Amino acid sequence: PEEGTAQRWFANLLPEGAVREHIVRDLKLPNTDFDLLRAIGGECAGALSILSLEQQPSGERQYRALTKKDLADLAACRGQIYAVWPADERPRLSLAGAQDKCPVLVRDDQYFLPQGEAPSSHIMKFELADYRHLPAYETFTTQLAAAIDLPVVDIALRTVGRTRYAQITRYDRLWEERGEVRRLGALGAVRALHTPGHASGHLVFHLVDAATLLAGDLMAGEGTVVVDPPDGDMRAYLDSLAR
Repeated sequence: PEEGTAQRWFANLLPEGAVREHIVRDLKLPNTDFDLLRAIGGECAGALSILSLEQQPSGERQYRALTKKDLADLAACRGQIYAVWPADERPRLSLAGAQDKCPVLVRDDQYFLPQGEAPSSHIMKFELADYRHLPAYETFTTQLAAAIDLPVVDIALRTVGRTRYAQITRYDRLWEERGEVRRLGALGAVRALHTPGHASGHLVFHLVDAATLLAGDLMAGEGTVVVDPPDGDMRAYLDSLAR
């Protein structure tokens, strides 16, 4: 408890930086990890769904079909859905990172926004005000990695209206024969390692059986990792890299 290990683990389920600040402002919430997870932790990474004490997991899945206009509006606001969606239709979606993104269900080229705790199948990653070409960069570098047989996610660059976005197939989701998407949990032994630097609570995950490290924001596939004080610490970051 003194080290806050559990809280850091939960904090890594949440957005960071300006994305987090937008959600706190739009939902008028205290800027604490557990208040945010209570509000938006229904659809997280892996098989995890955060529910309040009085709730029970539900097998009921509801989705809102997105028209072309809905999709264009979603892209134009860079996935910041909480400011524009009615309160009773807001999904509880939480994805880590500092980039604007939004989980959706894509079936037969039709887009759906998950409601409540319904699972998504894809992630839309949007342009940033200062980095408009980020979706194109990410798509190019990922497809380049695939061309030399590195294991990467499926990604495509899409355009709606005047906005481009990267559409990424979630590797932690599986389509069942009955046509529904299912969450996948971690397979085999997983070690969580505290690697501060990019952020004080940053973790990496060692998939022991697969001899694979999920490095998160410890390493960047393109550009450089942001180390932004006071939560970011360059000395701690370099120590984490050395490990």
